[in-house]
Amino acid sequence: MNKKGFIFIETIITVVVVMATLLLLYSAFSKVIINEQNRLYHDDISYIYKTKHIADVLKLSIDTVKFDKAVDANDKYVFIFNILTDIYSDSSLIMDASELYKFSQLVYIRNEDIVPLKKCLNNNPEDAGMCDRTKTHINDYGYSQLTYYLTTLDVPDSGHSHDGILVALFYEAKNGDALVDSNNVVSVGRGKYSECIYKKVDEHYNGVAGLSDINKKFEKYDANDKVNFDMACQNAYYISWVYL
Repeated sequence: MNKKGFIFIETIITVVVVMATLLLLYSAFSKVIINEQNRLYHDDISYIYKTKHIADVLKLSIDTVKFDKAVDANDKYVFIFNILTDIYSDSSLIMDASELYKFSQLVYIRNEDIVPLKKCLNNNPEDAGMCDRTKTHINDYGYSQLTYYLTTLDVPDSGHSHDGILVALFYEAKNGDALVDSNNVVSVGRGKYSECIYKKVDEHYNGVAGLSDINKKFEKYDANDKVNFDMACQNAYYISWVYL
């Protein structure tokens, strides 16, 4: 084989090695990002306290007969509900809690269902019918983050008197404001985040002399490192659980 042939083979080997290394680095980096997101948004201590308060309110406002009937239907491993579900004797308390804590959905899981639920979501179901109905229920009423979170649940120890756990899903902007959604879109081509930034910048510099034009407002915003609306325009998906 001539010299050019050796150079070609060496080039191919080098490219393969570099590509394999990049793929390994990307995989490792992706895992680090996922783990960091889970650390930030799953079982954050402040949201655990919020979930505990929600559980306390739920005990005061729930109609136990309706709640037990819904849970004891026994056709799913989870029961997902919110403030509009017909299970309350007094819905005003839970509605006030929703306004205060900005939770989206609540999930009740009996202790004995946690292990089969995790097996179901890890594609190793004990009961295929129950598993299919559970997955459909989660897909219809939950969010993609919920499925992963439920696979990470620990099995509660036996040293307590609680029959199950309550999982709360909080969806809001990262600064604690209301969830950034697509209902505020006023111009074609902007997504939720960029549209939120657009509105925040426009409102922030409204009435400032010489900044009536939106482009000038953005020039001012880009040049001012003390003003940043990222936290107000990025959504966070916090999830936590407590005994119920």
